[in-house]
Amino acid sequence: MMKSVLLLLLTGFILGGCGTVLKVETNPEGADLYLREPDSDKKVFIGKTPIKFNVDDYKDKINSIPSSRKYVRLVAEAKNYSSKELLVPVATLGNSETIIRLKLDPYVSESVRIRQVIQYLMNTQEFINNGELKRAEHEVNRALSVEEENPWAYIMRAYIHLLKKDYKDSLADYERSLELDPSNEEIIKRVTDIRKILKEKVRQ
Repeated sequence: MMKSVLLLLLTGFILGGCGTVLKVETNPEGADLYLREPDSDKKVFIGKTPIKFNVDDYKDKINSIPSSRKYVRLVAEAKNYSSKELLVPVATLGNSETIIRLKLDPYVSESVRIRQVIQYLMNTQEFINNGELKRAEHEVNRALSVEEENPWAYIMRAYIHLLKKDYKDSLADYERSLELDPSNEEIIKRVTDIRKILKEKVRQ
């Protein structure tokens, strides 16, 4: 399963003792919740969400006493959903109930993901050919939402911006595509050309 790691930024709490309760809710409900330290691959099952447990349970489950400089790593897993991990700074947990809500994203296999991106890019090209730039931009953004490091998606969006004479946005997307694929000589040339256009506009 694909995993996404989030860092929970909580303030105003000091590590306490008894009475510190962590409540975890997930969408969908009924996800398996695990606990582990960041430097360990061992996962300990806590229960099904929604669930409440005392911070002191951490010591019992992991057999260690967390220092205020460590993180508690929560892992939520559900069938047909991508697992999600959450790093909770121990120092943020205090003598109160802390509520954490996690939204799990539907799991998409690699083959399905690739087909989605290809279809979105084909739709993008078709809309560009028909002069429907707004719809083309919508489709290419859908492709990037599935695969945010696809150089061809950035190239296509850069071209859409270029057709709209949005030179700064076009340059940004072309440069991003080069970060992902530095060997594309055609895009290197386009970047050079757009930089010249922008310089000329400054002089005017």
